[in-house]
Amino acid sequence: MDNLASDLKNISLETKRRHPGVKESAEEAIVKIRNASVSSTPLTYLSNQILYPLVQGCETKDTKVVNLSLQVIQRLITAQVLDGKGAKYVVETMWMLMESGIEEVRLLQTLTLLTTTNTVLQGEALARCLVLGSRDAARGQAAVDGVVSKLGAGYKERVKLLVLDVTSDASVQAALAVVKKEHGKIHGLVNNAGGNGGGAKNTIDLNLYGVKRVCEAFAPIIGDGGRIVQVSSGAAPMFVEKCSEEMKKFCVKKDVTWQEVEEKLLQSWLNINESAPESERDAAFEAKGFGPLSDRGAYGLSKAAVNCYTMVLANRFPKITSTSCSPGFVETDLTQGFATRSGKTPAEMGMISVDQGARCPVFLMTGDLASLPGFCSGWYFGSDSKRSPLHKYRSPGTPAYEGEFP
Repeated sequence: MDNLASDLKNISLETKRRHPGVKESAEEAIVKIRNASVSSTPLTYLSNQILYPLVQGCETKDTKVVNLSLQVIQRLITAQVLDGKGAKYVVETMWMLMESGIEEVRLLQTLTLLTTTNTVLQGEALARCLVLGSRDAARGQAAVDGVVSKLGAGYKERVKLLVLDVTSDASVQAALAVVKKEHGKIHGLVNNAGGNGGGAKNTIDLNLYGVKRVCEAFAPIIGDGGRIVQVSSGAAPMFVEKCSEEMKKFCVKKDVTWQEVEEKLLQSWLNINESAPESERDAAFEAKGFGPLSDRGAYGLSKAAVNCYTMVLANRFPKITSTSCSPGFVETDLTQGFATRSGKTPAEMGMISVDQGARCPVFLMTGDLASLPGFCSGWYFGSDSKRSPLHKYRSPGTPAYEGEFP
């Protein structure tokens, strides 16, 4: 309670001159908190009364006051003292700020905190918070059911299935129409679809063009201060590391354009892969600045291009934070074949769980990125949530990349 009273005092001081109504409400809440402390009244009974000056503070749309107010709202959420009515007020306030163009990442952090630590959200307010996209309705529903099974029935309405095939323009547009109709705007987008197989073109279409289809469709409805996270791969810097110095410089170019990515990376590589005789292919790749063909050829290329496209997005949408990352060597359908062929278990291969692989994408979507020294939209991160180079592999647990080249 002392921390809440102190935070409300800061709001009172900040709003003394420009927002006297907020100051008065904050002072009243401080008195109620102190009285409750003396009488040992549970904070639950006071939560909505404490929430009132915080909602007022957000309604001022004053950046500093909004930040202070959201900080206290997050305290109330973490303490799990909000009831359904209070949670609904919080969601409505977050959407009001987003629609007003407030660019505070705390909006996303607050909604994420509310939907993952409490069970009081119900109905429409809850439905506005989270959408899960899957190209297969049955597997998508199984994923939703898995989340509910793990977290409990109280989370049943917190994840909404959205049928979405990233390789289909029609499917992406249909999904966009559903989201726009039901939510208007969104706070963030995580591109996790990916794979390796069916030939080079199919791999590139899924891993790269699938990401691009979704981003180009959904970026316009992401609110200012929102985020895009691309789940890339450690295969990307491994691919670039084998390339020539000129190609490495291209792959770290901050002002790269999509046209350059297509011409310099994709078409150049595909032309050789599709037309050069197999016996001459390695030499042709190296002549164009690529490393020799390997089992990571199309896959590594596609993920390197995803990292380049992330920098394209950072330049085109400066009010959205775009990042990419490696989830790590995760045990999935894509990687289990490695263990089978080696005769080892996934654990013996050093694979990590899906939950562990989700840590970096979650950090990039909800974490305080602005506190990272020199942070810029467009950065690439390792599975340990540290900045990593685009042109060479950095092992998890080693020092964060600081921008040096080569």
